[in-house]
Amino acid sequence: MLWMRRGYSQAIIVVAGAVLATSAGAVQAGVSGASSGAIWHRAIEVPGTAAPLAADVTSVSCVSPRNCAAGGYYVDRRGHQQPLVVTKRAGKWQRATGVPGMGVLNTGGMGFVTSVSCASPGNCAANGSYTSRTRNKSGMFVVSEVDGKWGPALGMPGENPDFLSNDSISCPSPGNCAAGGSFSKVGGGRQAFVLDETNGHWGKPLRLSGAGLRGAFYAQVNTMSCSSAGNCTASGDASLTSTDELFAVSEVAGRWQQAAAIPLASSVTDVANIDSMACVSPGNCAAAGSYEYSIRHITNEQPLVVSESGGRWNQAQNVPGLTRPRKGGVAQAESVACAAPDTCTVGGFTPNGRAFVVSETGGTWGQKVIISGAALGTKILLVTSVSCTSPGNCAAGGYDYISSGQGAFVVNETGGTWGQAQHIPGLAALDTGRHAQVNSISCPSADHCTAVGKYAQNSKHYRPFVVSES
Repeated sequence: MLWMRRGYSQAIIVVAGAVLATSAGAVQAGVSGASSGAIWHRAIEVPGTAAPLAADVTSVSCVSPRNCAAGGYYVDRRGHQQPLVVTKRAGKWQRATGVPGMGVLNTGGMGFVTSVSCASPGNCAANGSYTSRTRNKSGMFVVSEVDGKWGPALGMPGENPDFLSNDSISCPSPGNCAAGGSFSKVGGGRQAFVLDETNGHWGKPLRLSGAGLRGAFYAQVNTMSCSSAGNCTASGDASLTSTDELFAVSEVAGRWQQAAAIPLASSVTDVANIDSMACVSPGNCAAAGSYEYSIRHITNEQPLVVSESGGRWNQAQNVPGLTRPRKGGVAQAESVACAAPDTCTVGGFTPNGRAFVVSETGGTWGQKVIISGAALGTKILLVTSVSCTSPGNCAAGGYDYISSGQGAFVVNETGGTWGQAQHIPGLAALDTGRHAQVNSISCPSADHCTAVGKYAQNSKHYRPFVVSES
């Protein structure tokens, strides 16, 4: 079985309509979390109107149990891929729309929303990528939602930012956000940059510099997390003359500092990347990703975790308890969530397809915990997203493999104990094509989470589902 890089199978939230319509209320039936008393309600399809050729969702962000936003893309009748956004307001998913202003930017027909972040109900922001018909160029865009209204998008020409995670935009308060990516450089290569929205106005991209980027031919920001307005952290990877490095750069009181290299433990190779990051206060963050290594000329991957405490980044290290298999394989840390300083959780999968979570307590990473799939009748599970509301209280989602196909699951941690993974209630009846998964999960408060994902109506047509916990 081949494990693929991020983006292997993303969630869908548009169905048999060119755009989404609102969804019905959740059915009061489901599976409980790990003795929390919370219930995952029955999954529902997000209804639509005129059918697009395809659709996808890459990110969901909820600021309260009844207020969320999500983004992705749909394929229109001309076969063009268009970015979309959709908002849940007062408990009801509104009609999804294409991102305003993309008709001028996305003339090449290959656009998508990468990530969404919400600061308060009706006040969110999203970023993504688009292509231009002229010389087939691509660029980054940002778009803000103010008082429930999206757009228009602000585009920045340049090389495709190549976002790798759902954390590349972060909004700590309404009208105050930060994003990042990379520009193409004259003569080749890429230059990392960050971009701020301050009091509702997006500024100009700032090219990053510093010891962590000195001599880099290729550098990009992959993740962004802000703990308060003007206090953010960006991280990414840089290709230097003879090696690759991880870097991080902080914004303090509205001023971006010099980038610095994230040190690597001796067991971690220098071909590494960060896929997810979370910061709960200035100088207190955690990140997760993977690094490459070779066995008999075959490239393999292993997860890594790293934390910042008091403004100092520790060494990026292997996930404790997860050792390299002698024959290699692909394993990744997909998502990280932090409930308090030095108290974070990472989810991912091992080389033999076991879903794992690993928690940081007091700045020290504990041993990995394998998520049980006994209730699913399988051991092959992959965590794609994690969200935490307080120390020891988290939720995760992903997908599993059984002989009849791929299913979507959720699993809860309550009081520091992870329960068994459970298939999402009601999804089996919808998933006649037997190919479902959770792609993104957001928990704004204890026992209140929202997950989005996809299921297959048949081998060619995917439909979306939304499921909530309360």
